[in-house]
Amino acid sequence: MKKQNDNTHQLAIFEIIEEALQQLAQEGRIVDSGERKWNAITRKHDIVWVSSEHATKH
Repeated sequence: MKKQNDNTHQLAIFEIIEEALQQLAQEGRIVDSGERKWNAITRKHDIVWVSSEHATKH
């Protein structure tokens, strides 16, 4: 049971992080690098984000 709760908690954290990344992308602070990296916790390929020129000016 604890393992399932840990996994659920980790997935919730990843969802929050993903929302924050999407917001940063909408603001133009980060951009999709075109690369993907396997995430064993979410069991999917995640976008590899990079800083945009806009982000380095702030």
